[in-house]
Amino acid sequence: MDIQAQVTREIEEIHVAFTEWFSARTPADDATFERLVASRFEPGFTIVPPDGRAVAEEELLDGLRGAHGADAGLSIQIREVRVRHDLGDLVIATYEEWQSSDRPGRPPLTGRTSTAVLRRRVEGWGWVHVHETWLPTTELSGRPFEQGSVG
Repeated sequence: MDIQAQVTREIEEIHVAFTEWFSARTPADDATFERLVASRFEPGFTIVPPDGRAVAEEELLDGLRGAHGADAGLSIQIREVRVRHDLGDLVIATYEEWQSSDRPGRPPLTGRTSTAVLRRRVEGWGWVHVHETWLPTTELSGRPFEQGSVG
């Protein structure tokens, strides 16, 4: 499998895991959380969500762990995955993440563009860093959300 296909698969798989966790389609036990979510992140992982506040690995994992079942209607679609740089053991990729939700108080459709730094592992990939930016609402209204494309 070429690098583009490998990275696309990893990005889609982690978002399937998020969807299963947030929608409670998977058990809330520690072993499941470790297998589906926590094991994917490299030590020192950081994410900068669209609000611009850097979140370290421990805080992110605590928040994710506590969010089991928080969004039963969540659906995620991954689009436009592009490997931008292959630097040996590191890969920089970009992608769009579209989310549909029926959770009260949350917009029914949101989208973000993300840049991810991934590390090659003997088995699969480790997430090193992610930076997300909101997609403009004009972009969201210009293309339909395809239910069930990832999770």
